[in-house]
Amino acid sequence: MSSTHRAGWMFLAGVACTLGWLSGCAGPKQATQDTPRSASGFAPPRFEFRGVEFSPQQFSGMTVSFKFELIGEDARAARLVACTWKAEIAEREPLSGSLQPQGEVSQATRQMVVTEVVLPWPKTTPEILAFIQAGQLRYTFAETCNLEGPEGGLSVSAGDSGMIPLQKLPRLTVTGAYAQRFGKDETKFTFELAVLNENSFSVKLDKVVYRITLEGKPWVEGELPVEDRIPANHEASYDISTEVKSGTASKEILDLIKRQIIPYRLEGLMVMGDFEIPIAGDGTISFSR
Repeated sequence: MSSTHRAGWMFLAGVACTLGWLSGCAGPKQATQDTPRSASGFAPPRFEFRGVEFSPQQFSGMTVSFKFELIGEDARAARLVACTWKAEIAEREPLSGSLQPQGEVSQATRQMVVTEVVLPWPKTTPEILAFIQAGQLRYTFAETCNLEGPEGGLSVSAGDSGMIPLQKLPRLTVTGAYAQRFGKDETKFTFELAVLNENSFSVKLDKVVYRITLEGKPWVEGELPVEDRIPANHEASYDISTEVKSGTASKEILDLIKRQIIPYRLEGLMVMGDFEIPIAGDGTISFSR
């Protein structure tokens, strides 16, 4: 992921206009508005929503692309002049912008208008963590394109509304905790970890910084170097094994080893570049008798 988060709340808008059909991610149903036929019979083009695409930039931002299509209805051409758009996202300040696509539409011709909106993004890691944990954001998007027809200016409008799915933070869970006994008073513990990446992009995990307590008392802490890229929608497995502890070194350790069930807590951080995700997990370890 990028090591530099976006500064401030900001937005950008761009446009890509091409002839022909473009296929995008399926989006919510749209509302379209057609301009009535003029008194002299000119039929303005139809303006219809064709889909929305969400493009996350790891955990540092997201671009939303709204795709619309102009469909010619009259043998005479209408020339595109400019398009304006407005987006309302959750409870944030409305975003707006304009673009100047080029081209003409007439009967049997189609032209795509794609508007890219970069979501306002928090600046700091704690803000990003809180922002992403919302899961999704409700949005309403409206666009109007002005054209120059054979009888003067005209405009067509369309819109879309729905939910923006935000990135999902990788989740670390302890899938197993085991004790291995050596002789009467020596033991070591092994913790099996799973990191689940539920995103449509891979994530680069650098290391897991951990601290383990047994019955509320510090037992071991350290770092698990990973240097691993976890593919999209994939789960990766890792192990943490403690060194052998001997009861001869401490009465506290000896008393702990004698217990049949030991409660533990693992906490720390998953480190991905400058991005750190807190982790925590509780459970018990059982000695086989």
